[in-house]
Amino acid sequence: MWPCAFVAFIPLFSVLRNASRNEALFFSYFSGLIFFSGSIYWLTHVSQFGCIFLILYFALFWGLFGILGHGILIGKSTACRALTFQNPIVTALILSFLWTGIEVVRAQLPVLGFGWVLLGFSQSLHLPFIQIADCIGVYGVSFLVMVINVLLYATETSFKEKKGVARFAPLVMVILLFILMYSYGNFRLRAHPSGNLLRVGIVQGNIAQADKWNPVLKEKIIEKYAKLVEFISYDGPELIILPEASYPGNFKKEFPGSPLQRVVQKTGIPLLIGAIRFESAEEEYNSSFLISGGGDIVGQYDKIQLVPFGEYVPWKRLFSFLGLTKLAYSLGVGDFKKGKEFTVFTHPLNDERHVFSFSTLICFEDIFPALARTFVAHGAQFLVVITNDAWFGKTGAAAQHVHASVFRALENNCYVIRSANTGISAFISPRGNVMDTVHNEQGEELFVMGGITRAIFLSSSKTFYQSMGFVFKDLCLLFLAAYVLLFCCYSSNLFKIKKLHS
Repeated sequence: MWPCAFVAFIPLFSVLRNASRNEALFFSYFSGLIFFSGSIYWLTHVSQFGCIFLILYFALFWGLFGILGHGILIGKSTACRALTFQNPIVTALILSFLWTGIEVVRAQLPVLGFGWVLLGFSQSLHLPFIQIADCIGVYGVSFLVMVINVLLYATETSFKEKKGVARFAPLVMVILLFILMYSYGNFRLRAHPSGNLLRVGIVQGNIAQADKWNPVLKEKIIEKYAKLVEFISYDGPELIILPEASYPGNFKKEFPGSPLQRVVQKTGIPLLIGAIRFESAEEEYNSSFLISGGGDIVGQYDKIQLVPFGEYVPWKRLFSFLGLTKLAYSLGVGDFKKGKEFTVFTHPLNDERHVFSFSTLICFEDIFPALARTFVAHGAQFLVVITNDAWFGKTGAAAQHVHASVFRALENNCYVIRSANTGISAFISPRGNVMDTVHNEQGEELFVMGGITRAIFLSSSKTFYQSMGFVFKDLCLLFLAAYVLLFCCYSSNLFKIKKLHS
């Protein structure tokens, strides 16, 4: 339903145009409540309180957009007069910069940042349109979607208030924008990837969340993964990938001599596996390990971006002072340590003349563009996402998670390979195309067991986004900060004038 995103904000603009400032805040916040209630409802599978809190919290960003958009100043105009679209280009740019800047804040705010269901993600299946992400990233796509929303609304207003050719100006701008986007998009889609080939196998174990850490089922789970690895080895992969935390135990201590090590030694195929790294009772890491074809651990990566209130308790001193830390741990919140190194795994290809290099993003780390860009800048030729996603049942969470991986592939011009415990496990091309997924005969991708192997290109070409395009989000933040300052000054002066008159 990606076309709907281009007109989705028109009803809100209609309300803002005729609303007071308080009404603009209310209706924008209410719109945010509807949006997030419909898109992150799956968090109820983890915590009903957490889901309600986040819906109420994330809706605040929509409320902020409403009140700032309502107060846009163009010369001496207020937002209500600006939305008459006497200058639709200026209005579209201002509103789009505001929206994108707020979206960046929502995604990158320390601890409470969560870059999920961004406006740009709505276009993840609209391949020609999103190719521009290799220049300006997912935030640039959000910006363009908002520009089109504003211009389409301006078209309606223009037809009512203007005469002659001028009434068609906003619609012509939308058409020209689509022509430019499709021209660039089709040019990029026609470009064929090149480089050395690597055959990669991915495994989806489909272990129920209630079973993952059940000590009674531990040996059965390890045996299951060993059989899946052996099964997929017959496709001739040069690397096999297992999901996040797929080894249900103390990996470094127990892996030697385990069925998994024996099957790796038997097949001679390197293995990437997600597991918990236990250093002591007070030091645990959510990690991935690279196992050589001989069965030896040759590399490890410790997750850098941990899930707040899931894998660690933020603001520990405050929570300890309030006596809530022990309560949080009793509710299942982990106490993992944060990784510090941007690990790039390297391993010789089968012909020994070349090596392949890649990095791992664990769980929701793929929603952070800067993290993926840093790995590629350190030499990763492709990215691997290992995740669980079993927490959320058969909901939209897994599909929404794939959207982030699509844009990481586009921004960095590299393959993104996903191995998920219960789905969606997939190969994503550098052009953002979801090429293959693990699925059953009915085409179901969630909560099925299996694996697939596919050849990928090891690309080393860089994108404009990697060198300069990531600055676009900083420009949006700068614009937002400048406008908030202007808005506060204007509001303060307006208050003084009203007080003087009274």
